[in-house]
Amino acid sequence: MFRRTDPGARCRDINCSTIRSRALQAASIFSAALAMAAPGQALADYGSALVTELDLAVIEVASDGQGYTTVSGSSPAINGMMRLSLDAHKYGKVKSWAAWPSIQDMAIQKKQFPEFKYSESYSIGDRPKTVGRDLPFSIPLQAYKAYAKDACNQLASRLRSKHGKTDEEIFAVDREIPVVVRGELTWEMSGLANDDPPPAPVPSGAGNPGGNSKVKPVTIVCQKTPLPQAPPTANDPVPQVQSVNLVVDGQGTPVGECRLILSGIVTTNLPNTQVKFRFRDQDGKESGVKTVVTGPNAWVKYGHIQTLPSGDLNTGEVRVIGVSEEFSSDWKNYKVDCRSPAVQLEVLATTEKVMHQGETCPASAKIYGVVKGRGDIAGAASLFADGKLKALKQYDLEDKETTVIEGDYDLDWQNAGASQQSVKFSMNVANNAGDLIGQLEVSETFECSQGVPDGLAGDIPLPKTVKLVVVPQGTVVQGDYVCPAEVRMIAGVVSGKDPLSGKVVYFVDALLNDEKDFSLGASQQQGVIVEHPLDWSGGGNGLLAKADAGNGDSPAGDGDSPPEQKLNFKVKVLNQLGFEIGAAQQMKTFACKKIATAGLDDGAPGGLATALPPKPNVFSVPVGEIQHNGNFCPARIQIYGTLKGRGAFAGSAGLVMNTATVLTKGVSIDDKETVNVAGVFDLTWKDSETQLLEFGIDLANANDDKVDSVYKTINLECRKPGVVGIGQGAGGYSSAKPKPTNSQQAGKPAAVGGLMLPQAPAFAIQAPKGNIKSGQIQLSGGKAGAKYVLRFYRKAGNGFKLIRSAKLPRAMTGPNASFDVKALTGGRNWRLEVCAAGQKGKKACKTTDFQLPLSKAPAGVKKTPKKPAKTKVFILPGMGG
Repeated sequence: MFRRTDPGARCRDINCSTIRSRALQAASIFSAALAMAAPGQALADYGSALVTELDLAVIEVASDGQGYTTVSGSSPAINGMMRLSLDAHKYGKVKSWAAWPSIQDMAIQKKQFPEFKYSESYSIGDRPKTVGRDLPFSIPLQAYKAYAKDACNQLASRLRSKHGKTDEEIFAVDREIPVVVRGELTWEMSGLANDDPPPAPVPSGAGNPGGNSKVKPVTIVCQKTPLPQAPPTANDPVPQVQSVNLVVDGQGTPVGECRLILSGIVTTNLPNTQVKFRFRDQDGKESGVKTVVTGPNAWVKYGHIQTLPSGDLNTGEVRVIGVSEEFSSDWKNYKVDCRSPAVQLEVLATTEKVMHQGETCPASAKIYGVVKGRGDIAGAASLFADGKLKALKQYDLEDKETTVIEGDYDLDWQNAGASQQSVKFSMNVANNAGDLIGQLEVSETFECSQGVPDGLAGDIPLPKTVKLVVVPQGTVVQGDYVCPAEVRMIAGVVSGKDPLSGKVVYFVDALLNDEKDFSLGASQQQGVIVEHPLDWSGGGNGLLAKADAGNGDSPAGDGDSPPEQKLNFKVKVLNQLGFEIGAAQQMKTFACKKIATAGLDDGAPGGLATALPPKPNVFSVPVGEIQHNGNFCPARIQIYGTLKGRGAFAGSAGLVMNTATVLTKGVSIDDKETVNVAGVFDLTWKDSETQLLEFGIDLANANDDKVDSVYKTINLECRKPGVVGIGQGAGGYSSAKPKPTNSQQAGKPAAVGGLMLPQAPAFAIQAPKGNIKSGQIQLSGGKAGAKYVLRFYRKAGNGFKLIRSAKLPRAMTGPNASFDVKALTGGRNWRLEVCAAGQKGKKACKTTDFQLPLSKAPAGVKKTPKKPAKTKVFILPGMGG
């Protein structure tokens, strides 16, 4: 029953599929000797994504007598859970992985859904040996309906061509197609792979007899075409329902949603009978009408999923009520506890290192626990390491609000003996009554490495400050509300006395959102920006509050107060070795605004008001200069805001700089009219020679309610005497280069403010360039005795990584120098940066890109597989979902 999809992976056909990619390294004599000497079966990398939970789903496809035409809008989403398991075994580490769901009618090609994938990449130093995750997934109707319709029509084609059936025979009965739901998986690991992995136990899955009871069937029902009913005669029996049974299964999903799964069988006295019914609870609330048609044996199965409010102990009764005729099922009681929060636990080694038996070992670990409320809940959460309490924190959360508890654990290598140790970590969550309502436990292995890692022998450069700014961007219409469309996360990183480069990693509610590279010189500042879309989809609260709740037409809310969501934003700054060297965090609430109901346009979708707020935009321009510490710095910022009408609007616009209001102006705008506002902000310069500024425009209606805003950032930098022009950052503006003066064209010192200022020496890099054979550095221009600073960068993904090595020169004097080509390892593509000593700014530096000569691999050594394209990740490292 096992199928090997690639060396090192075994899966069951019914619920997992893998694609493996392991980066092979050149096998040393030592590694080869280990492999030959190891007794028994060799270990290899292993991966699987197994479907461990699956909700009952009946997908109905209607027909017209010639083909299958439409998928019923009442067909549910395909919801489930897959268990991700990766094991690199003794000599490897997990570098990256991605997992997503797929469905298949076994008679046709499967349909994969990579748009709903989870993925993660690990930095050097944070790569685990094993990964285990429970990943919830949901495939909505819109994503699978074309596949379901095609499956039915291909079934009809096979019945015609292979079995000789006519359309009358094909569309006379309901035809069921079982659907296989799988987890698709791809990964990359380091170390030596082996093509003979040990068998791994795999739980049974969907469609497997005697399998997991939590895996319910998913079925496509290709419905028959209803026949026009002849007028009944006195002797004809009247179609009627003979019995209906109801099964109620309540559950809370891992992502914090609670629901009722209602299923059963309707039996009639005649085959091919259409039956309509609805569900009703003890308070008289009813669902939408469900329609089924019994088969040739006069019975049919049905299924329905109803969302329950989070944060409550949901109890009650529900039954089936007939619509096409009078009938009902027995009352069924339900009790679903939706009060327990969702919890996650993650452990990461810190950047601190200690020496142990000649090896470099992690000195401590950071423990992160995440509690996400399902409804309003309060209590305390605690973290334990090796059975000892490491952190205790009280929490008071609203529905879907998240809090993070952090703890520290010092690793004891003196008593460890070996070069690795395993520690058990746990997290307990209790409510205010002291009842344990959530618990998690993980085991983490920490390992030492040979020697002292490059870059750790001396002091590690640290950022001077790390700041996080979070601002909403744009708007989106959801039902009767205008909501913020996305969030802009701006990480401001200021370097200290040493140059600093690395990566900024962004988290939203403890889930990994994005990562960006940065590179700073000494005492510089940079704003690193990413966007995060806001999800306002959701359904009505309360049992059977409306038919087909959760259709995404309206944002989640209680029906009276505007919807809002509270999110926890965090950034971590990692150096080039992948170690965390700084962090910042901010909690922010975003709310929707109800669209005015006056002046509705009948042609607008859903009866929306045409008078939407104007669309705002903003940009800035630095103006003038002032002297500061011998440098010339921008004196002020001119802010320009624009408003484009989307219907008649009256209100006010405010220009903002660093949370300070620069200007507030009343505005009255007609449809498609554009209005401009402008203001000036005076700059103050203190210790730093750079500033990261946040500016924007706020738009309010006549009631002074904020309806939209746009914020941006700009990097300002002072210039040294003799350097012309001020480079701007992410403010949407760059100053044009001034025309050289006559004295500058003649090579004479420039006059600024009555002072004669020396010019930076001009030079160009002649070598290395292109494909090189030797390590020669040759400059043209500049002075014969001029000194230069050298930096070597290796190509890494979409950027370049600074490489520090004792074998590479860091400075040169005069126009000629050399370097050892053999010292450039790890790739062919390189960049050399040459900067005039004592000068600052981009104009003082030149760069050149070059390639190393190709080298033939020794006989028997395989080439390293190409690393998969970098993907965005949407989960916290080490955490499921």
